[in-house]
Amino acid sequence: MTAIIYNNSKSFVLSEVINLLAYSKVTKSGDRTVNEDAVGITILKDRACFTLCDGLGGHGFGEVASNIATNVFDETFRREFSSIDDFFNEAFSGAQNAILAEQQRRNFREGIKTTAVSLVMLNDRCKWAHIGDSRLYYFEGLGYPVRTHDHSVSQMLADAGEIREDEIRFHPDRSKLLRALGDDEEAPRFEISESVSLSAPYAFLLCSDGFWEYITEDEMVLTLKKSDTPGGWLKEMYSIVLQSGKYSDMDNFSAISIMNK
Repeated sequence: MTAIIYNNSKSFVLSEVINLLAYSKVTKSGDRTVNEDAVGITILKDRACFTLCDGLGGHGFGEVASNIATNVFDETFRREFSSIDDFFNEAFSGAQNAILAEQQRRNFREGIKTTAVSLVMLNDRCKWAHIGDSRLYYFEGLGYPVRTHDHSVSQMLADAGEIREDEIRFHPDRSKLLRALGDDEEAPRFEISESVSLSAPYAFLLCSDGFWEYITEDEMVLTLKKSDTPGGWLKEMYSIVLQSGKYSDMDNFSAISIMNK
């Protein structure tokens, strides 16, 4: 069993292979003092869980929420569960309760919150779930990806036809979320995907908004097609993100790449 929580990492794994599962990860503070993103990876004999969280609250408080969530997902995944849906229900509810308890313990008046996106691979199937605007991209057959639907004001404007899909990036309201873990003591309103077969070839990218804002889907596909490993792919995307975000006061950014060619 392998369980890893990454936060404030100074480097990224170029390629790691555990139980024949190849992945890579990066999490950086960008131009900020504190990295409020967190990445959790738990790989067992017959299943794997990848979770990425982007904490909200500023002044380092978002880091508290993102780390609580990734730890709860790890602890929940190591227990027995009857289905992937049951795991997600327990993990999101557990993370919500733990974050609210910490808010109360520390007497945070404005609360602490976090996005969360999680991918579970079980035998030859997988599902993912998310809340907020941290994204999962699924590249079936290494083609153009489908992605999770942001729970944000800018996504809502795109859905209503008031802005184009590509204008979600850098929209003035892009940071205004409609859902997050830690919201108002209500049940977390997360979304679960349909079940997907893990037949090769495939690729997944989980990333925070500080990452996907600076790289287009076309660039993701182009770098994927010329990369042989998830580490090589992530390195190419990482370079694009750094170049695109240069001189822009970059936010924290994190990503996990998973590939089977």
